[in-house]
Amino acid sequence: MPNSNENKLEPKVCESCGEAFGCGARLDGCWCGRIELPRPAAENISAKFEDCLCPDCLAKLAAAEELICPT
Repeated sequence: MPNSNENKLEPKVCESCGEAFGCGARLDGCWCGRIELPRPAAENISAKFEDCLCPDCLAKLAAAEELICPT
């Protein structure tokens, strides 16, 4: 029988704002996969943060990085 936690979002705290959110990186179809980032922008964000960001912060950083690293 599969573990009942396999299909649940992992509770995390955003490194940017400190808000709690559910991370679905280990699930198929996580919300973060729907945010498109050019490779240089993703690398910049990865260099600044060691762990996941909440949806709001990731979207804001993605928009700001797009201005810095246009495709």
